[in-house]
Amino acid sequence: DNCRAMKTEEKKTDRAPRPSHFDDLLLTKAILLVVAEARFGIGKYAVAGILSGSKAKNILENELDRLTSYHAFPFLRVQAISQHAKMLVLKGLLDEHKPDDFDYPVLRMTDRGRAFLERSEVEALEIRRRESLELEDDGAVRIFDQLRRWRMRTADKLKTDPYMVLSDRVLKNIAVLRPMDTDQLAMIKGIGEKKLEQFGREVLELLASHPSRERPSVFTDEDRSAVRRFLTTQSHKSLKGRFDVGFALDDHTVIKRGKRSYTKIGSMAYEYKYGGEQGLVDRLADEMAKFLREHEKYREMEILVAVPSTVKQRAYDPVPRLARALSERIGIPWSPEALVKTRQTRPQKEMENETQKIRNVRGAFRAADQNLVRGKRVLLIDDLYDSGATLNECTRTLRGAGAKAVLALTLTRTTHSM
Repeated sequence: DNCRAMKTEEKKTDRAPRPSHFDDLLLTKAILLVVAEARFGIGKYAVAGILSGSKAKNILENELDRLTSYHAFPFLRVQAISQHAKMLVLKGLLDEHKPDDFDYPVLRMTDRGRAFLERSEVEALEIRRRESLELEDDGAVRIFDQLRRWRMRTADKLKTDPYMVLSDRVLKNIAVLRPMDTDQLAMIKGIGEKKLEQFGREVLELLASHPSRERPSVFTDEDRSAVRRFLTTQSHKSLKGRFDVGFALDDHTVIKRGKRSYTKIGSMAYEYKYGGEQGLVDRLADEMAKFLREHEKYREMEILVAVPSTVKQRAYDPVPRLARALSERIGIPWSPEALVKTRQTRPQKEMENETQKIRNVRGAFRAADQNLVRGKRVLLIDDLYDSGATLNECTRTLRGAGAKAVLALTLTRTTHSM
């Protein structure tokens, strides 16, 4: 496996790998350790908080600061650690699921992950608490000094103070970690999107002038390319809820090179819903129709039902308009009487937690004409899937009206639902 291949590769070279904490294998072990040691379900953002040394209330109250890996990676961005945890889900080392009594999905170890951790032989000193990285070798010291000289030149050019470019702590972390590309540089705490865009290329060019052997990674170049393609190209996303089957055409946004950006469908959905681009309804309806033609479970739908809009001040209702356009393409009838609002609700994005979202929509819908859905397979559509509370309440209402089955389809799935 990759672990044994790494050890074999190290034996082949007569030079020791450079001392570096920028190691996929080490971070993988730490994440798996957190999941293994936690006494209850834990989400990927909590895992990232533990490894970065967060003092958040939920971490301290549950004594998660006592775990072996707590504060082991204070030099990495929380978003970078959570993305690495997501990569471990994609590789099958972890599984992500949402228990009925939880407001968010949690991680659990798979048999493959457990076997990987056992084979890795984690040493007690290998993953340890640390306040920060220190310049442990002459190479790191030389890089740090060169980075400081570069920072001074840059500050003079921008007519600003050196610390406004990058702090000493960030420069130290760069000197020790020695990122090889933009993706790795974006993982370092203190390198946000703006800093990455402003200074990323110059920093990487400076580091490239210090040749050194990169420590082999548990992830091959092929693995990285596959995961990057998976995260940045359109692919249908499964939805969890009370409905019989649920999918989104794609994620709403993705992270690429440390920056969050809209997917193709996400960008169209945003402009259609919030930007007043009514003409996009045809392209979005075409994408939905294409999905329905390719998925056998959606072949026997008998009526199309749209989630009623929350905001009434818009020039048009995006979801009903989308339902009408989709109905024309797939030949399934749509009626605004199949599901209507019984009262006004607030936008779900204004709610702070899952409980508030559920209460916001509880009892807010009814079937104006139950004969439209009774005994039928219903296709329930919406634009964005976030927590699933709205789709769940619509599903409950439709089943109460006698629907035989409810299959949900949305344009996108937000990152909060992952």
